[in-house]
Amino acid sequence: MAARHSSRSGVFLALALGAGGGCTAYSTQKNLPLDCNVTNAYQLRIVDKLNELTLPPQAPTQPFWTTADHSVDAGGTGSMYDAIAPITDGSLCGTTAALEFTGAHNDDWGSLSGYSTWGTLDASAYEGLAFWARSPGNTSKSFTMLFGDPNTYSAGAVDAPPMAPYNCKNYPSADGGVSSSGPIVDPGTGQVLSSGSLTAPSPPDACNNYYQAVLTVTNDWQFYTIPFAQFQQTAEPNRVPNADLATVGTAPGTSLITSALMLFELRFPREAVIDLWMSNLAFYRKAPVTDAGTDGAIDAPHP
Repeated sequence: MAARHSSRSGVFLALALGAGGGCTAYSTQKNLPLDCNVTNAYQLRIVDKLNELTLPPQAPTQPFWTTADHSVDAGGTGSMYDAIAPITDGSLCGTTAALEFTGAHNDDWGSLSGYSTWGTLDASAYEGLAFWARSPGNTSKSFTMLFGDPNTYSAGAVDAPPMAPYNCKNYPSADGGVSSSGPIVDPGTGQVLSSGSLTAPSPPDACNNYYQAVLTVTNDWQFYTIPFAQFQQTAEPNRVPNADLATVGTAPGTSLITSALMLFELRFPREAVIDLWMSNLAFYRKAPVTDAGTDGAIDAPHP
């Protein structure tokens, strides 16, 4: 496995580690017309606009995407890239650039990209996650979003006792790394979106049982809102709450501590052919209702 920090200055991060193939099960998705007014129904707290081709001088203090991929093939052709890129086929409601993820041929556990430098981000006043996204062409349309909080994420060393603000503990995995939470499976299709190296149940105080939700996007730009309630853990001994991890958050329908979000990742299936574009990553809450009608947004399925 390899990891890099992206400066998001338009330079791709190449991680060539393996080979494989890929195809999409979603190439016939119906595309909906772009409605730039859809965000008027929400109050948004922008986390990252994801559209700055040239970052300002304070960029080193901003969040960075960490990108990784893995393949078992010895040919070294697997890849995962992320970079701010111009939107050459038009604009997204006046925005002319967006963050593009591309990758292919990762035939082991797949690939990931995300933030690991949030600190403790307080989103407890909001209902969930929102962003614009598209995945054009003959590409995989599904991916998994993961949140880490003090019960599931720790920057400490393996076997070190938890330290504030962390509640959980890292344990070594079978391959010498940090313990995994096993495979992530799309409950709708049964597709394995990410594999893990877990060989035994995790201890109740173990980290890495992240809160996860699966999303399927379309070829064209759409606005997505994913409520925090949709982010759930796998049913393992370290599922929250338990005797060792008793603290829970206040968001309805989930134990995720939304007042202390510490990690956000996107994980892509093994063998996926990836061309995912994202813009205006934000937290959302519904705006006060001023008139009748619907907002027209593409809401992720609620539990």
